[in-house]
Amino acid sequence: MGPAVLHNRHHFSSLPSAFFYDAELFLVLLKLHLSHCSYRLAQTSIFLLFKLLAVLVFLSKVHRVPFRLKMFFIIVAVLEVGVLIVANYENSLRSSNRNVVTNNQTGETTSLSLSLNGGGNRTPDSEKQNLTSGEITFPQDQAMKNVSVDTILEIPDDVEIWHRDNAYMAKQLESPTGFTKDRENSVSSPEDNESEAFKILIVGDSFVWGWGFYDTDRVWHQILNSKLSDKFGAGSYQIEAVAHQGTSMISYSEYLTVDEIKKHDPDLIVIGFLPNDWQADGSEKRICRGKTGTGNSVESACKLGAWYTRPEYVKCLEGRSNFIGATLRRVVKPFFPRAANSLIERLCDPKSFPDDIYSPNELREMGNDPEQSPYWQMYLDSISAIRSNAGIVPVVALPTSTNEYISNPVVYKALKSGGIKVIQTPATIALLSGDRSRGQKMLWINPADPHPNPELHYAYGTDIFNYISTTYPNKAKRSDYSMSLLSNFSPSSMNLSVSKDSHDVYFGHDPSSWASMRQTVSNDYRTVPTPPQVVPCAPYGRPHARFVFNPDVLTTAFTAKITLDDADETTLVFSTVSYGSNGQEIFSRPVPFKLGQTFSTRFDLSTTSFIVGSAATGCPVGKTINLSAFDLSVSVG
Repeated sequence: MGPAVLHNRHHFSSLPSAFFYDAELFLVLLKLHLSHCSYRLAQTSIFLLFKLLAVLVFLSKVHRVPFRLKMFFIIVAVLEVGVLIVANYENSLRSSNRNVVTNNQTGETTSLSLSLNGGGNRTPDSEKQNLTSGEITFPQDQAMKNVSVDTILEIPDDVEIWHRDNAYMAKQLESPTGFTKDRENSVSSPEDNESEAFKILIVGDSFVWGWGFYDTDRVWHQILNSKLSDKFGAGSYQIEAVAHQGTSMISYSEYLTVDEIKKHDPDLIVIGFLPNDWQADGSEKRICRGKTGTGNSVESACKLGAWYTRPEYVKCLEGRSNFIGATLRRVVKPFFPRAANSLIERLCDPKSFPDDIYSPNELREMGNDPEQSPYWQMYLDSISAIRSNAGIVPVVALPTSTNEYISNPVVYKALKSGGIKVIQTPATIALLSGDRSRGQKMLWINPADPHPNPELHYAYGTDIFNYISTTYPNKAKRSDYSMSLLSNFSPSSMNLSVSKDSHDVYFGHDPSSWASMRQTVSNDYRTVPTPPQVVPCAPYGRPHARFVFNPDVLTTAFTAKITLDDADETTLVFSTVSYGSNGQEIFSRPVPFKLGQTFSTRFDLSTTSFIVGSAATGCPVGKTINLSAFDLSVSVG
């Protein structure tokens, strides 16, 4: 008996040291996680699991350990395993978000070439390109000396930053109620009413509006326009895209009346069709009238369900509605922000709140059997109405599919039966099939938004181009076609002035102006409060303004002189923006842009735009995002 007692006492006395050693490993795990050391995190995780198993086996063998102490060690072990799971989930989210960012945008490019003959070409860092500043030319590495600017791009992967920027973009570029042709940051070319252009009217929802894109030239119908101009000549086709976010085929039919179609006078109507567009969105007038019972209150009742203010939803997101949400927000989020945000959004799924038009069960049932939906007949009626109102004008549907939506063949069969041709989409299908092996999130526009990224939009544009260029080739050349120098710009609150010959453009950014303050947002789309934001930030990793040249002008490469005429801050930064073959944005490394400097830069169909940004990098969630006032001029020719 004696030796046995001493043996147990020996193990009992070693328990405190075992606990402290275990606690030490726990702290090491946290430290490695916060240091972004995923490989070492995996090693430590495995070692910690073996250690926890050893502790539990040891406790089961020792009979004289007090029950409370045993329970204490078991609780500690469970907590460690929980932290381990959350840490690995956090690390996987970081990797997933980072992949989305690097797939859509990258700052990992070589030095920017800003010489008269260098243009936007990519050259090795070792080659010292020249910057042109007035009459003074100096090497690029010398230009960066003794200047307090961040010249490294860091595109954020934090979902909260992107939620905030998405909300700002929606506010800045928001359209009035109903379908609209242009966004506030678009620059229209002079109208040519006597043109022989083949006119295409495109109607759709957020996929046509270009949700997630500041540069509207990257949206699929503008990809189509660029490809048609490249093959048949600029102005051979005239594309009008009208859109309203979150709408359905029923809403399209209410917009495409006989009078509206006559006003646009198209040769072809294209409907950007999502697999769920057959479902009602809740803003349709015939549904709203059913809700109100009168015709007088239709407009006030017709609000898209996705934009309702949900007090209970906001309370849940802020951790004020349940214990789990409060724990995730107050205890977990300081250490594992991505994991906490993801779990909170899962816990507070907006579809679980009663003011949405459909419950989750209804959506699943309608997806599995659309014909049993109470709105199926409305969908069939909308197809008939569009086909009838269009008269002799052909109507086709382009399936803008993603892996986020279940596509049911019966939905497309109804389109065909109703006289609307469904275009084949081999480029889109090939991309989506390949995406399954890369992860569904890789084709998101950003880590916080599942709308399609530039790669998917390019595939949509390729599919519709292949159809139109072979079915409706237009040989008419337009030698008198007038084009604006720029296509769009952000923020849309900037003042724009164009010279009579259209060769010179002047911009003024005043963050204190009424236009800038009107677009400032204090809530993201989930109605979560945030500090004001006055300019874009997340896509470039710092507050910035973007200037995009007209693709029709870029068919012939040219050199533009860009001058910083006035600025509250003595130094900003400058980058060009190019696009890869899959639509990925490629930012050149930022270079200092000082008051009075002029950069001569070459632009073409690859290098299409430039950015002027803050000297300091970062988009802090808890602070106001702004860019100091400046005046800038662009001269071509």
